[in-house]
Amino acid sequence: MITVPATENQETEYIYETPTSLSYHHASITIKTDQATGLRIDGASFDRSDELRTTLNNIQFSIIRLTVTAGKHHIYHIDPDVSFSVIVYGFDTAESYGFPLGLSTNDGP
Repeated sequence: MITVPATENQETEYIYETPTSLSYHHASITIKTDQATGLRIDGASFDRSDELRTTLNNIQFSIIRLTVTAGKHHIYHIDPDVSFSVIVYGFDTAESYGFPLGLSTNDGP
């Protein structure tokens, strides 16, 4: 089970690292469909063949699943004002992980 972040927690870029001990790693990106073409991972655009589209409150969103390699990754949009959410997860025979990126906390009063 993975907590799905609220839209208020979306960021404009994410840097993360996968565990190297597991074999399979994925990132699931949720973004407004009309903004999806500007997404980049590690400086490159990517194949959106594993994309699901859904409409919420008359806004179409894309959920794009990527298979990534083990190691460090940088996911961002070419427009620094476009925010989106990312959930990363991975697994192997007896282990797995999954968590949303960029969850911030309000430490103020």
